Amino acid sequence: MGPVDIGFIERCESWILESRFFPSKVGGKPAWLNLSHIPDAKSVECKTCGEPCVFLCQVYAPLSTDEAFHRTLFVFICKNYQCCRENYNGNIRVIRQQIGRSNEFYPFEPPKEEKDWRPDI
Repeated sequence: MGPVDIGFIERCESWILESRFFPSKVGGKPAWLNLSHIPDAKSVECKTCGEPCVFLCQVYAPLSTDEAFHRTLFVFICKNYQCCRENYNGNIRVIRQQIGRSNEFYPFEPPKEEKDWRPDI
């Protein structure tokens, strides 16, 4: 088994949750990784009731491969409690976005965690 990372929820400045810093976060709005392929409402519909699921969290989970150097998992959940059933995952939707280290959105080098760093992206 490989290493395990454990995260904790804590308050932070809002600028650190922008896409340019590849955040992991809970609640709010998704900070999409691939800005030219933002999923439509249909992709986050609950398979049980058909209503749009709400954004729960996103986890930055990069891989050490060229095509998935930046990878984020976005988790959405249906807010209708009747859709939540034991051993059933139709009320949860997960979207994976990944892009290579060289891409059209972000610099090749890692971001500096400074508020004024590259506000243009």
